[in-house]
Order: sequence, then C-alpha cells, then structure tokens
Amino acid sequence: MSRSYVSKMREVQTEAQHLQVELVQLTMQQTDAVCVLLTGRSEAGFTGLLKRMVQAKGLQFDLICLKPDTGPSGQKFSSTMVYKQAFLSDLVRTYREATEIRIYEDRPRQ
Repeated sequence: MSRSYVSKMREVQTEAQHLQVELVQLTMQQTDAVCVLLTGRSEAGFTGLLKRMVQAKGLQFDLICLKPDTGPSGQKFSSTMVYKQAFLSDLVRTYREATEIRIYEDRPRQ
C-alpha cells in the first residue's frame, strides 16, 4: 500500500471516530433515548481501557456492554455477531414501546 493511501485511510478513520463521538454527545442530550455502547471486546481484557476512553472523551452511556466469557443464562457466544444479536434481541424485548432503534457500527462486515 502506498503512503498516501495509508494516510488517507487514517484520516477517514479519524473523521469517523469524531462523528461517532458527536453522535454519542447528541444522544446524551436526548431524554427519551437509551445510549448503549455495545462491543465484542471481552470484559476481562478491555473493561478498564474502555472506561478510560469513555471518561477521556466525557461520554456517558446508559449501558456499557462488553462480551462476557459466559452469558447470563450460561451460554457461550460462538462469535461477536451472535453475542450482539442476543443482546439486541433482549434490548428490543426490554424496550417494547420504542418506536426507533439506531445502530452505528464501526466495523463494515457486521
């Protein structure tokens, strides 16, 4: 890969991260919204780092959900996608009256 390509990709990633922070900040201001950070990163390996990152940006989430080793019903998740689908299914059942759910994914393949 050329340097200009790598440089451009970093620039695009930085802009995308900035936009995601802005979206979280807007959601934080909405009294009728639930703001969730959902990641496939493991609880064991990333809880501290994620908390520091959220604090550093001054962000507030109603829920911060990292992928557990074992789910609440004792289940093992075969992939991040399976974990996220299970979480979102529970979220939809919990907030049955919600009229809209917005999901911002930073990984294009998910």
